[in-house]
Formats: sequence, C-alpha cells, structure tokens
Amino acid sequence: MWQTGRYPHGVSYETMVDGFIDGLRRAKEELGITGRLIPAINRELGPEVAIAMVRDVLAHPREEVIGIGMDCAEFKGPPELFKDAYALARSAGLRCTAHACEDNQTLTQAPPRNVETCLDVLGCDRIDHGYNMLADPVLTCRCRERGVPFTVCSHTCVPQRMEKRAETLKAMHEAGLFLVPCTDDPPMFGTDIGTTYVTMARVLSLSVEEVAAMSLRTLDASWLSDAEKAAMKTEFEAEIQSLSMIKA
Repeated sequence: MWQTGRYPHGVSYETMVDGFIDGLRRAKEELGITGRLIPAINRELGPEVAIAMVRDVLAHPREEVIGIGMDCAEFKGPPELFKDAYALARSAGLRCTAHACEDNQTLTQAPPRNVETCLDVLGCDRIDHGYNMLADPVLTCRCRERGVPFTVCSHTCVPQRMEKRAETLKAMHEAGLFLVPCTDDPPMFGTDIGTTYVTMARVLSLSVEEVAAMSLRTLDASWLSDAEKAAMKTEFEAEIQSLSMIKA
C-alpha cells in the first residue's frame, strides 16, 4: 500500500530523487549533458495519492526538480481529478505538463477535451503527446495560435501502430502545431533522439534546414532558465554551422 513519504518498493522520495540527481551531475561532469527532473503522477492511483506525491516533492526541494507531469491510462484518471495536486505544484513555482490524448487509447478513453482540461484547469504549459486532439479542429486551432508545445514521439512500443503514428505526426505538422521530438522511453520504444529526428524528418518530408530550425525551436519548450536556453542555442547553432560546413 502507498504511504506518504514511502513508495511501493519501500524507497523514499528523497532517496530516489537524490539517486537520480547524482546521475545527472555525473553526466554533466563527464559528458557535458544537462538534465532536469519532472516527477510524474500515476493517474491510476487517484487524486489523493497525487497530492501526497506533490507534497513529498515540495518537502524535499531540489534545484534539478523543475516541474511535475502525469502519465498512465487517461480513462483511469481523467485530468480534472488532479486539479488540486497541480494547483499545489504551481503554487510552489513548479512547471506543469501531462500526458493527454495518447493514441494508444480511443477517442472515448482519451478525448480532445483532456488537452483543454490540462491547459485550462491544470495550468499545463505544454502537453505530452496530444495525438487524439486532432479530432477537435477548434481546439487544434487554439493550440496552434497559442503556440502550445507538444512533446511527440516518432516511435511506439507497438510496431503495428507505427504507420498510424506517422500519419498523425504529419497531420499535426500540417496543422501548424508546435512539435517537440522526444524519445519517451528509449529502451521500450527502441529508439534514441537521433533516430527520432531522422524518422520525423522522413515522415514530415523536412529539409536539413527545417530539421535544424525545429531543433532550435525545441529550446523554447524546455523549462531551463533563459540563460541556459541562450547558451544552448549558441551551442546548437555552432554545431549546426559545423555540420553544414562538413556537408558542403
């Protein structure tokens, strides 16, 4: 049974988060990789557990923990149930995102209104996935005009869905939505960020210049500080220029 401060496997939040942070700091020192953490609510456990988890996060603040998210089956925990947990997180300055409108669920299970609820009720400033939202043209238009970032994945863990995912990504791109290529769970999906970009470039028929522009725009969707974003943009632009010279 879940208890505040201790999770099903008997490890406290504080122990878990510090272990992740040790890994992030080593990655920065040894590989130059910058990382941040977003604890995720398991919506299937219900709103009370979500509030308790957020309280754990706030009771043990860490510089590397910059927001909260939410995943698992939407029909087992629609977003409106978690309004209080998200309000608590926002009151402490954490950024907010949530999985919504995933295409491994039907329109009844993961309807477009879930994206609307995440934006208007939970206060999310980006959405993870969002594929089923295309069924609502008005909401799709609103998200385009508002510039809502959607973290999307080129791969799924079910090979039979790959063709459908490609069609959906193409439709999202044609709708002018702000797409941020991501890997989700690399071991489960059998991908990495390089493969994701190559796949999306092929699916969306993007030129090299368009892929470069997409990679730069993704920085706007990140929750890094303005100074960190500026530094990374300079690094990205230098790398893009270097690769362009090699190609030439």
